[in-house]
Amino acid sequence: MLHYYSFNQYLKDKHNKRIWRIPLSTGYPCPNRINGKTGCSFCDGKSFLPFYLKENELLENQIIKGVQAYSIRYNVDFFYGYFQENTNTFGPIDDLIKKYKKVLSLDNMKGLIISTRPDYINPDIINNINALINKFNKDVWLELGLQSINDLTLNRINRNHTYQDFKNAVKLIKENSDIKITVHMIIGLPGESISMIKDGIKTLFFDNKIDGIKFRLLEIISGTSIEKDYENNKEDFLIFDVESFCSLLCDLLEVIPENVVIMRLLNAASLRILCKNKEYFSKNQVLKKIDKELEHRGTKQGIYFKNN
Repeated sequence: MLHYYSFNQYLKDKHNKRIWRIPLSTGYPCPNRINGKTGCSFCDGKSFLPFYLKENELLENQIIKGVQAYSIRYNVDFFYGYFQENTNTFGPIDDLIKKYKKVLSLDNMKGLIISTRPDYINPDIINNINALINKFNKDVWLELGLQSINDLTLNRINRNHTYQDFKNAVKLIKENSDIKITVHMIIGLPGESISMIKDGIKTLFFDNKIDGIKFRLLEIISGTSIEKDYENNKEDFLIFDVESFCSLLCDLLEVIPENVVIMRLLNAASLRILCKNKEYFSKNQVLKKIDKELEHRGTKQGIYFKNN
């Protein structure tokens, strides 16, 4: 029994073959870190690029190196390009579209994921991306970093956008394109209780037409401004162990519509936090705990909507 609709399952259903994501960069900075802006409080501004890439490497080289690295490591022949670093709808639009087109034009690229912010979505970029979808007939996702639906939280972590900005971006995308939308959410942001997190996910899907969701457990990175916030206001931060984190994720899965793709439940940062008591958990071990808990409950993704 499938307890939730994973991205791997989505790719299998759509392509009937194993697919891997290749991290890419447009080479443009995060707009929340320029012109006097200091960036999100939880981010240290370091590159999300994998070990085999250099800063400002030509896109063609990024693709070649990514294909070489992941085809050998994971025995795959087909990929999604993933513009992951910084805000990938920020920059000269002609150059951005050229880069998206380069990825989508390749036979071994079955799709494209573009990570960005909701305040850097506009009609021009959406119309141009939709034209590429029509031209190449490939899967394109915009991954919108929201992190929380609570404006007080967004202000505290210095996101420099509001929940309304996110809703406006989703509406614009859905009314004018065939682009799929993933929302990125952080669990454990300061000032947010368990009930606030649960209610936030319910509100998120009540208000918006979203195709996928990605979770990350908040990591307090040394040297970031959220580290100072944590040192001064520890009572405002939730502390998770593997059991409480898995239990919360199961609660959240139950209130996410069953057709929404679970793009990610946890990442390397989440594992670092969960393993901080020196007991090591692999990603597969944590995912198995989540499956076991849902099986024990007799529930699955979207059960809330079937019972209401």
